[in-house]
Amino acid sequence: MKKIVVTGANGFIGRNLIKRLLLDECRIYAVYRKKEHMLFADCRNVVNIECDLNQICNLADLIHEEADVFYHLAWDGSTGEKRGSYSLQLANAGYVCQAAEISKKIGCKRFISTGTIAEKLVPFCIQNHYTSDKMAYAIAKSTAHMLLNTVCSCHGIDYCWVQLSNIFGGDNTNGNLISYTVHSFKKGIVPEYGPCNQPYDFLYIKDAIEGLVKIAFSHHCSNEYFMGSGQPGILKEYILSIAKKYKAQAGIGLREADGLEYQMEWFDSQKLRDEIGFVPYYSFESAVDEMIKEEEQHAVI
Repeated sequence: MKKIVVTGANGFIGRNLIKRLLLDECRIYAVYRKKEHMLFADCRNVVNIECDLNQICNLADLIHEEADVFYHLAWDGSTGEKRGSYSLQLANAGYVCQAAEISKKIGCKRFISTGTIAEKLVPFCIQNHYTSDKMAYAIAKSTAHMLLNTVCSCHGIDYCWVQLSNIFGGDNTNGNLISYTVHSFKKGIVPEYGPCNQPYDFLYIKDAIEGLVKIAFSHHCSNEYFMGSGQPGILKEYILSIAKKYKAQAGIGLREADGLEYQMEWFDSQKLRDEIGFVPYYSFESAVDEMIKEEEQHAVI
């Protein structure tokens, strides 16, 4: 039986990853900030552990045995106003490195942590003197990425940093762009956006989870991947395709552009496909349909 550690076990990706790993009869060490956040209290193969990020140095003493894979998904202030807190965000970068060291201490064969496509905006911001506290999250993720490279190289830790595209669907409750759009149309509200002319990419949660599982159990993988749909497009096109489903109007251009410029080549996930064999099952349209269907079923229940 594979033994897997998952921090951020009650987060969007964490809880869906655990559900998927349980299908493979893995033994899961689900790490939560507070015990009242525990979601898998009645699962036979889940060991629930209370450990705040600022106490992560003690995690090895709470696990008591060797594990195979360590997913570090916990990140304080990943949404909302806390994204702009530089002190909070920089602390997260340190916790990533501590988690990697703990993974080696408990015998894990692979350490996996997640980044964001927004990391690629950091050089752009520096070169163009773009200053906004909205970038604190992306800067800290980029910092964590670089520090992790050093820590893992120095300590001989097999690791993988996975830069994620925009993940949506399932039981997402953080109000991302797709859920905001769908829920606005359902309520008869015109959702508001900027010009929406920049490149973008969306990946359905079920596909993202399968990719993370593949990375964990692949015989060999690189230290860094971007995980996306493999078919990036222009943001406006995604929004309009949803509007068409609802025969509704999208408020494109009602807000000012934020000044950040994504590049289409940043969304290239070919490396992940070639090395791990990751090919998303869902197209954007089918994923949105699946998301809507799941929400309707939950509403009936």
